[in-house]
Amino acid sequence: GVHWYIFLTNGLGKGIKDWERAAEIMDSSSSSLTSEPSPPHYLENVLYARRWMTKFLLSLMTQRDVSVLSSKPCQQVLRDESGAILQAFVSKEVNESSSIEMRNISKMVSDLLDCFSGLSDEKMATLPWLSPVLSTCIQTNNVTIRTSVQILLTRLLNGQKSHQGSSPG
Repeated sequence: GVHWYIFLTNGLGKGIKDWERAAEIMDSSSSSLTSEPSPPHYLENVLYARRWMTKFLLSLMTQRDVSVLSSKPCQQVLRDESGAILQAFVSKEVNESSSIEMRNISKMVSDLLDCFSGLSDEKMATLPWLSPVLSTCIQTNNVTIRTSVQILLTRLLNGQKSHQGSSPG
């Protein structure tokens, strides 16, 4: 069920981190170019894994049962892996990665932001970690992503105000 799905998604996140480290090691130690066939570069694995991760996160966020979304393991995976994708986007932008890399990661980030935007207020209320995670992208040069982040942050802020106003005090 869902717990197995969350477990596998968490494992994929750990795999992405390992592949990124392996790519750094390989890039720093590769000194000779050969004409021999070679296995895919670790960053290719990272790209495909991030694409799957994005699909898995979207699937978790669109669960009908809010109690699944609000469970601690689900919250941890959503926070950690959404944050990792957003951080990868910012890192690639700062390091002026290739246009292909930026197009790929931008698409993943846009898909995540669109999904967050489409969540009901009830589901948004289960994501208290979302505001700090989104804040990493507030100064991006990508106008579409920056605008989506600003809209989401405004919605989160308005949601917090309405919850504070309705609580007995």
